[in-house]
Amino acid sequence: MEIIYFIIPLFPLLIRFLFIGLVARELGELLPEEENDRTEIRSYILALAGFSFTALVALALLEPTLQRNIQYPIYYVFLSFIFYFFAQNLQGYKNKRWHDVISDALIETASLCLILTVVALLLVTNLNTVFVYSVTVLALSMWLLDFIIRLCIQIDYLENKEAKDGAR
Repeated sequence: MEIIYFIIPLFPLLIRFLFIGLVARELGELLPEEENDRTEIRSYILALAGFSFTALVALALLEPTLQRNIQYPIYYVFLSFIFYFFAQNLQGYKNKRWHDVISDALIETASLCLILTVVALLLVTNLNTVFVYSVTVLALSMWLLDFIIRLCIQIDYLENKEAKDGAR
């Protein structure tokens, strides 16, 4: 059962790679300069990577007796930092559409990992169970809603772009 804790963060990556498989032809195109906004997105990612790094250091510095109870939060915040860091690097040299999609997948995975960190920390507290589960459902629902919206927007954009290119 514990394997599920390690697999959950991979959900957005799996969905995005399926998406890449479906629209691989369109993703091989070079990004026009107006769509290649590296600076703004890198600043955004860097801020979140810093947040993940700070959380990782804070959790890692806790007393060793407490660390046994928070191995999953440490794992999730570590993944969050690594995925944000990789997404930030990928944004630095992106020039094709698939670079942007992979970066989105990494950002979505990193944000899910941050939410999973909070959820995992709540689960080891002595807080009211109904409260913990309510907050967990709310947080994961909000992340999932955002994920679905972003994916639908990207699919819609690529379909409209293909229709425009086909009309030329």
